[in-house]
Amino acid sequence: MEKPSEDATKLPRAEHEANLARDMYETMNSQLAAELPKVIDSRVAYLDPSFEAVVKSQLSFAQDAHNSLEGLRQFFPPEPQEYEIEQKTESILQQMRELSICGLA
Repeated sequence: MEKPSEDATKLPRAEHEANLARDMYETMNSQLAAELPKVIDSRVAYLDPSFEAVVKSQLSFAQDAHNSLEGLRQFFPPEPQEYEIEQKTESILQQMRELSICGLA
């Protein structure tokens, strides 16, 4: 058998707190159940245009960033063509083949 609690007011206090929490939950739940359909109905008037504005602002940001980066392109050397890359690669490989440590000379 467990030893009885020394404080006889603990159980009534815990029951009171549980009842308060239950009442608060039920109040919030009923309020949410009543207001949620209104929010869903207002999405056409509010949420859909807001989503469209976010998408348009992202598009505008991406276009501005692209235009800014394209403006910087003139300060960098042009990208090498494919055949230039192959020629450089072949040149480096030839230099490696010419090394005496390779054993293929």
